[in-house]
Amino acid sequence: MVYSCRPGEEKFNRSLAHLLAGLTWDENGQPSLKDGYATLEKLNEQEMQRNLDELLAQVEARYEAIWNSAPSKDGYFWYRYDETSFGPMMQPDAHSAYDKAYTSEGQNGVGAVAYLTQLHPDVILDYKLSNIQYEGENATYIKEGEEHGLREDGTEALGEVPTRR
Repeated sequence: MVYSCRPGEEKFNRSLAHLLAGLTWDENGQPSLKDGYATLEKLNEQEMQRNLDELLAQVEARYEAIWNSAPSKDGYFWYRYDETSFGPMMQPDAHSAYDKAYTSEGQNGVGAVAYLTQLHPDVILDYKLSNIQYEGENATYIKEGEEHGLREDGTEALGEVPTRR
Protein backbone atom coordinates (compact mmCIF):
# COMPACT_ATOMS: atom_id res chain seq x y z
CA MET A 1 0.00 0.00 0.00
CA VAL A 2 1.07 3.56 -0.65
CA TYR A 3 0.04 6.32 1.71
CA SER A 4 0.50 10.04 1.66
CA CYS A 5 3.60 11.39 3.41
CA ARG A 6 2.52 14.97 4.00
CA PRO A 7 3.63 16.52 7.30
CA GLY A 8 1.77 14.98 10.22
CA GLU A 9 0.82 11.84 8.32
CA GLU A 10 4.10 9.99 8.89
CA LYS A 11 3.06 8.97 12.39
CA PHE A 12 -0.28 7.72 11.08
CA ASN A 13 1.51 5.69 8.40
CA ARG A 14 3.87 4.13 10.98
CA SER A 15 0.91 3.35 13.25
CA LEU A 16 -1.04 1.71 10.45
CA ALA A 17 2.01 -0.31 9.34
CA HIS A 18 2.55 -1.47 12.94
CA LEU A 19 -1.10 -2.54 13.25
CA LEU A 20 -1.03 -4.43 9.94
CA ALA A 21 2.24 -6.17 10.90
CA GLY A 22 0.58 -7.32 14.14
CA LEU A 23 -2.45 -8.92 12.46
CA THR A 24 -2.82 -12.57 11.67
CA TRP A 25 -5.66 -14.17 9.72
CA ASP A 26 -7.31 -17.48 10.55
CA GLU A 27 -8.62 -20.02 8.02
CA ASN A 28 -12.05 -18.28 8.02
CA GLY A 29 -10.52 -14.92 7.13
CA GLN A 30 -11.01 -13.46 10.59
CA PRO A 31 -8.27 -11.12 11.81
CA SER A 32 -6.70 -11.34 15.26
CA LEU A 33 -3.62 -9.89 16.90
CA LYS A 34 -0.42 -11.93 16.99
CA ASP A 35 0.83 -13.20 20.33
CA GLY A 36 3.11 -10.64 21.95
CA TYR A 37 1.65 -7.74 19.95
CA ALA A 38 2.57 -4.46 21.65
CA THR A 39 -0.18 -1.87 21.40
CA LEU A 40 0.57 1.58 20.05
CA GLU A 41 -0.21 2.93 23.51
CA LYS A 42 2.49 0.71 25.01
CA LEU A 43 5.00 1.67 22.29
CA ASN A 44 4.28 5.38 22.84
CA GLU A 45 4.74 4.95 26.60
CA GLN A 46 8.11 3.27 25.99
CA GLU A 47 9.19 6.06 23.64
CA MET A 48 8.13 8.71 26.16
CA GLN A 49 10.09 6.89 28.89
CA ARG A 50 13.21 6.82 26.67
CA ASN A 51 12.84 10.55 25.99
CA LEU A 52 12.34 11.22 29.69
CA ASP A 53 15.45 9.18 30.55
CA GLU A 54 17.51 11.18 28.02
CA LEU A 55 16.26 14.48 29.43
CA LEU A 56 16.98 13.36 32.98
CA ALA A 57 20.52 12.37 31.98
CA GLN A 58 21.05 15.83 30.43
CA VAL A 59 19.75 17.56 33.55
CA GLU A 60 21.98 15.43 35.78
CA ALA A 61 25.02 16.19 33.60
CA ARG A 62 24.31 19.92 33.81
CA TYR A 63 23.77 19.70 37.56
CA GLU A 64 27.11 17.94 38.04
CA ALA A 65 28.85 20.45 35.78
CA ILE A 66 27.47 23.32 37.87
CA TRP A 67 27.81 22.06 41.41
CA ASN A 68 30.92 19.90 41.32
CA SER A 69 33.17 22.70 40.14
CA ALA A 70 35.32 24.07 42.94
CA PRO A 71 38.83 25.49 42.88
CA SER A 72 41.71 23.16 43.70
CA LYS A 73 44.29 23.96 46.37
CA ASP A 74 46.19 26.12 43.89
CA GLY A 75 43.08 28.31 43.38
CA TYR A 76 42.45 27.19 39.79
CA PHE A 77 39.35 25.42 38.45
CA TRP A 78 40.71 22.19 36.95
CA TYR A 79 38.99 20.03 34.34
CA ARG A 80 40.13 16.67 32.98
CA TYR A 81 39.68 15.61 29.36
CA ASP A 82 37.08 12.84 29.25
CA GLU A 83 37.52 11.95 25.58
CA THR A 84 40.33 14.07 24.09
CA SER A 85 43.64 15.59 25.18
CA PHE A 86 45.33 18.98 25.40
CA GLY A 87 45.84 20.55 22.01
CA PRO A 88 44.59 23.10 19.51
CA MET A 89 40.85 23.74 19.86
CA MET A 90 40.46 20.89 22.40
CA GLN A 91 39.74 23.20 25.32
CA PRO A 92 38.07 26.59 25.75
CA ASP A 93 40.24 29.66 25.28
CA ALA A 94 41.96 31.50 28.13
CA HIS A 95 43.26 28.51 30.07
CA SER A 96 45.78 29.40 32.76
CA ALA A 97 47.46 26.03 33.35
CA TYR A 98 47.59 22.52 31.94
CA ASP A 99 48.98 19.08 32.63
CA LYS A 100 49.32 17.07 29.44
CA ALA A 101 50.07 13.81 31.30
CA TYR A 102 47.25 13.85 33.87
CA THR A 103 45.15 10.66 34.02
CA SER A 104 42.52 9.36 36.43
CA GLU A 105 40.15 6.43 36.75
CA GLY A 106 37.29 6.49 34.26
CA GLN A 107 39.04 8.99 32.00
CA ASN A 108 39.22 8.06 28.31
CA GLY A 109 41.22 11.15 27.41
CA VAL A 110 44.57 12.34 28.69
CA GLY A 111 45.43 15.58 30.44
CA ALA A 112 43.85 18.36 32.43
CA VAL A 113 43.39 22.08 31.93
CA ALA A 114 42.81 24.89 34.44
CA TYR A 115 41.07 28.27 34.48
CA LEU A 116 41.01 31.16 36.92
CA THR A 117 37.20 31.19 36.86
CA GLN A 118 34.61 28.42 36.68
CA LEU A 119 33.54 27.37 33.18
CA HIS A 120 29.89 27.50 32.12
CA PRO A 121 28.22 24.04 32.28
CA ASP A 122 27.48 24.10 28.53
CA VAL A 123 31.17 24.69 27.80
CA ILE A 124 32.19 21.85 30.13
CA LEU A 125 29.81 19.48 28.36
CA ASP A 126 30.65 20.71 24.84
CA TYR A 127 34.37 20.10 25.32
CA LYS A 128 33.74 16.78 27.15
CA LEU A 129 35.52 17.90 30.32
CA SER A 130 34.92 16.90 33.95
CA ASN A 131 35.59 18.89 37.11
CA ILE A 132 38.45 17.59 39.23
CA GLN A 133 40.37 18.51 42.34
CA TYR A 134 43.87 18.66 40.88
CA GLU A 135 46.65 17.29 43.05
CA GLY A 136 49.18 16.55 40.32
CA GLU A 137 52.74 17.76 40.21
CA ASN A 138 53.28 18.26 36.48
CA ALA A 139 51.22 21.40 35.89
CA THR A 140 52.47 24.09 33.57
CA TYR A 141 51.20 27.48 34.72
CA ILE A 142 50.88 30.28 32.20
CA LYS A 143 51.78 33.70 33.55
CA GLU A 144 49.69 36.65 32.46
CA GLY A 145 50.87 37.84 29.04
CA GLU A 146 52.99 34.71 28.53
CA GLU A 147 52.64 32.63 25.40
CA HIS A 148 50.91 29.30 25.96
CA GLY A 149 52.22 27.53 22.88
CA LEU A 150 49.13 28.04 20.72
CA ARG A 151 48.81 30.54 17.91
CA GLU A 152 45.74 32.70 17.30
CA ASP A 153 44.32 30.14 14.86
CA GLY A 154 44.46 27.44 17.58
CA THR A 155 47.42 25.52 16.18
CA GLU A 156 50.66 24.83 18.01
CA ALA A 157 53.72 26.81 17.10
CA LEU A 158 56.33 24.64 15.43
CA GLY A 159 59.29 26.37 17.02
CA GLU A 160 60.32 27.86 13.72
CA VAL A 161 62.89 30.63 13.53
CA PRO A 162 61.86 33.58 11.34
CA THR A 163 64.07 34.32 8.36
CA ARG A 164 66.14 37.48 8.34
CA ARG A 165 65.80 39.96 5.56
